[in-house]
Amino acid sequence: MLKTFVQFMLVMIICPFALSGQTKEIANPPSWFWGCWVVSKPLPTPGISGISPDQVKAIIGARIVYQPKHARSGHRVAPSPEYTVTVLSGQDFLSLGYVRLNQIGIDGDKVTRIQLINPQLSDLEFPGNDVFLRKADIVIEVENTYFAARRAKVQDVGCKSEETEGK
Repeated sequence: MLKTFVQFMLVMIICPFALSGQTKEIANPPSWFWGCWVVSKPLPTPGISGISPDQVKAIIGARIVYQPKHARSGHRVAPSPEYTVTVLSGQDFLSLGYVRLNQIGIDGDKVTRIQLINPQLSDLEFPGNDVFLRKADIVIEVENTYFAARRAKVQDVGCKSEETEGK
């Protein structure tokens, strides 16, 4: 009887992780991700935001540059960044902030998440360190507030970075 109970408890503990763990790591961000992005607007989502309306306004228009050896958000630079890339199920995404994929404009049941790993900078100091890929643009998350970002124009002077200035 005790053996059966222990087996039952193991199944109850392990199964939820096996079923919900549909997160899949990928080696590198897709090539179209690299470059400069302009934060264009906040996305209307439910839940409690961790930032003020003034902070939202300050993020709108920010230029975010992602390169394999350099990242910049506004005037904040992350030299030698590390990126992690995972594919999240809709359920895993929902568990992050109680927002559904369709609420940020993603049709389907999976999303690619790119995270900039830099322990010295929080997401308030470096908006754009948590990114979700859509078909033609990206969504960044800052303190449970989601923003759309579009590709910057080629000659956008706000997109100059250490890597591009010398070229």
